[in-house]
Amino acid sequence: MKGETVVKSTCRMCHGVCGVLVHIKDGKVVKVTGDPDCPTSMGYICAKGKASPELLYHPDRLKFPLKRIGKRGENKWQRIDWDEALDTIATEFLRIKREFGAQSIGATHGTGRPYIVMTQRFFRALGTPNRFGGDHICYFPRLESSAMTCGTLPICDYYGFGGVFPKCVIIWGCNIAETGASDGMCGYLLNRTLRRPGTKSIVIDPRKTSLAAKADHWLQIRPGTDDALALGMLNVIISEKLYDTDFVKEWTIGFNDLRGRIQSYTPERVAEITWLRPEDIQSAARMYATTKP
Repeated sequence: MKGETVVKSTCRMCHGVCGVLVHIKDGKVVKVTGDPDCPTSMGYICAKGKASPELLYHPDRLKFPLKRIGKRGENKWQRIDWDEALDTIATEFLRIKREFGAQSIGATHGTGRPYIVMTQRFFRALGTPNRFGGDHICYFPRLESSAMTCGTLPICDYYGFGGVFPKCVIIWGCNIAETGASDGMCGYLLNRTLRRPGTKSIVIDPRKTSLAAKADHWLQIRPGTDDALALGMLNVIISEKLYDTDFVKEWTIGFNDLRGRIQSYTPERVAEITWLRPEDIQSAARMYATTKP
């Protein structure tokens, strides 16, 4: 558009952090579009990202501090400057800390975004550990469990980093194409990968989702028996020596314990638990173990 400036940025409407192009005209954002040069989102943008200018210019958006001047619930407010707001908050924090101790102060917030780290640092400096948010029951447990299991936070390689895409993808109990994380970005990237020639998919889900309908193997598992299926697939992979022996020797501990644990989880026994057929369990396990990368 004539007279329009385009600035590269990232969307913060969710945790996806998609690359975006911000279109500016006469000093005002007129639209936001996906950035095809972004190495992760690759031009994708969801409805929330497109609507972000509406949040920026919404008439009810707070742009300055307000101080309550009426009783709680009366919705009476007075505009104050930033110095007065900061002084008021600091004075009250210090009073409460002096009278009741720092740990009497607590805070909570929504889904986080980048300011999680800032609030965490602030309240630690204040002397209280009582900060709560969505991250405590969502992202942080994922980070910790992944670090304990894998040493780091695994990233699904269907993003295509370095131009390498997986030839086989397991979608386990997650309808990511329709309800996936990051408001559709992950589902978009997964579908893009699955459309690549020769890519195979295994879907483990009681429901016949759109992904299940197109999968090479759809394992319509009995709800709540996922652990048994995982042990059964490991039984096939280990007993048939389909695993990477060099990787196991170099990077794992307790493999012999695992080998002993899965001995009783034969495809036949797991089939009884999961309501699947033994041959389907075997076929899915073999496909997953032998398809590279």
